[in-house]
Amino acid sequence: SSGPVSSTSQQRIPKLAPSLSGRQLLNQRLQKYKLPAIFRANLVGPAQAPRWKGSFWIKDTMLGTSNLEHSKAAAKEGAAMSALKWLNTNHYY
Repeated sequence: SSGPVSSTSQQRIPKLAPSLSGRQLLNQRLQKYKLPAIFRANLVGPAQAPRWKGSFWIKDTMLGTSNLEHSKAAAKEGAAMSALKWLNTNHYY
């Protein structure tokens, strides 16, 4: 009689590359085309509940803007994602 068969082999789970933030992807794209973008952040709302609104600009063209966010970092990330969409729409791949 044979006993239960045990398997000692382990499956290797491939490691995923760390994902880049929208800001990092935007920086890469802007560097590729040598575009000098400026980030602007505005603090809006009452002092007891402030919110941030971010935007990315090249000269007088706004590439993207964020929703109202609880942090400046979140506003910057949202604006970067919006700017990437603008760049894609305008064929800056």
